[in-house]
Amino acid sequence: VLCRHRRATQYFIESINSACTFRGYRCKSYEDFRQGDCMPCKEWGCGYMGFHADRVKPPAETTNVKYFLKTGHSTPFCSHNYQINILFGIVSASPMEKGKVQMNLIGSRGQLGEIALTNKVNKVRVSWYPGFKPTTSQRSIYIVKLAMVKGETSKIVNFLTHNETIEAGHTQYFTAKRF
Repeated sequence: VLCRHRRATQYFIESINSACTFRGYRCKSYEDFRQGDCMPCKEWGCGYMGFHADRVKPPAETTNVKYFLKTGHSTPFCSHNYQINILFGIVSASPMEKGKVQMNLIGSRGQLGEIALTNKVNKVRVSWYPGFKPTTSQRSIYIVKLAMVKGETSKIVNFLTHNETIEAGHTQYFTAKRF
């Protein structure tokens, strides 16, 4: 028990002068948080852990408010949260597709994969692998919208401004659009 609580002191110390804010997202459950149902922050929707915890306070009549956040396994513990939103399109006469879509975020310091996001994201790599071997006609998926919500600012970064097709077994790169 002592080991788990000792980390709280390290979190608090890091929160004092860190550029990362240890933002906690107001959510009903940890599962909802993991599913991305709590982003972006809305009024009274986010709080802070550590030294700056008193920056945001829910209304006085609000009770039992739960906030969730992810921390790193080692220093720096604070991590930034991002949510990727993909809207898939349907083409008439196109069969329903089942398979696996893989994504990799690419930042100013290289590919990010499963590591914590600590730098600016400027590209997203999307690969499409159908659940079965394509037959004579190549299977495709259609992406209508690809956007990222930055948890710290609730700013939306668009990576796609028009429909794109990704054929089975292929990869497409999408670059952040500047407006």
